[in-house]
Amino acid sequence: MGRSEVRQQLVERVKDGNTAAVRLIITLLEEIEELHERVDALERRKVEPQVSTPGAKVRMQHQQWLIDFLTARGPCKRADVVDAAEEAGISQGTLYRVRRSLVGVVLDTHGWRDPRNCWYVEEDEG
Repeated sequence: MGRSEVRQQLVERVKDGNTAAVRLIITLLEEIEELHERVDALERRKVEPQVSTPGAKVRMQHQQWLIDFLTARGPCKRADVVDAAEEAGISQGTLYRVRRSLVGVVLDTHGWRDPRNCWYVEEDEG
């Protein structure tokens, strides 16, 4: 059963007088629909990066280094990643910019200020 069918059934129940909980559910469904529309809009805006400048190529190499490092090692403390990056010739500032550019790819195990926090890359389930 799709969202619109569920919504229609809920609207019918509201007409029958069962309003409070149903109105809340309708509101939540509308919010979910809005979020789906936003995600769809973001997906449509995705384009393959153009590697036309040497800087863009290096940035992509650094992004790939971080993803590969975290995939191979699993969750790592920030300081360990910084040390490994510096050994690979990537400065701390560059590493942080790369990390920020990978929002949603490189994740935190805890809040970023939590001393237990580690960076990690979520594994694909496919």
